[in-house]
Amino acid sequence: MQKVEDETIVNRFEKEAPLWDESPQRKILSGAIANTLVNSIQLNAGQRVLDYGAGTGLITLEIAKRVNHVVAMDSSPAMLKVLGDKITAFGVENVGVEVCDLEKDLLADKFDVIFSSMTMHHIGEPFQLIKKFHDALLSGGSLAISDLDTESGNFHPDNTGIKHFGFERGIWEAQLLDMGFCNVQATTAYTLQKETESGKKETFTIFVITAQKP
Repeated sequence: MQKVEDETIVNRFEKEAPLWDESPQRKILSGAIANTLVNSIQLNAGQRVLDYGAGTGLITLEIAKRVNHVVAMDSSPAMLKVLGDKITAFGVENVGVEVCDLEKDLLADKFDVIFSSMTMHHIGEPFQLIKKFHDALLSGGSLAISDLDTESGNFHPDNTGIKHFGFERGIWEAQLLDMGFCNVQATTAYTLQKETESGKKETFTIFVITAQKP
């Protein structure tokens, strides 16, 4: 059952990829997360960065303007195909794409910064993935995770492939400290209202939590 569900969500992303960037709300949200990341982490032209769950690169391409190189990693080839087309069209030279599922695959490279946006609620055991990120960060490197605060399950119209209805920030802060991260801070990146399947409007908040590897 789990394998079927995972395949369903991958197929959904494959189908939605060509029109992914046409959502005005998605662009606004991605812009808000990108701005929060830029204001929360000291980025510089010498850094090598991993964006896991990069999708079509709405955040990737903003971060790439400020760093040496970004590896845009995602489990959806179709999403990365859209990003690849934008890289070619815009003449971007410091972004590479890599199809990879880190729930199954190893992460061998090292990075100065690792970030992931709106991906963790699709991950069954997110802190196992964060352990991989910790090991892949260089000393002094920064981690940034963006996702939903705990919600009622109404954020997505279809919860297939959704493993968590958001997260408690306090749990994340405690887990990151236990893993050996320091300078752990959480902030609200964006607040939005959307109409749920019942027709009622509901408020959702998206956080960004940052941490540093000593």
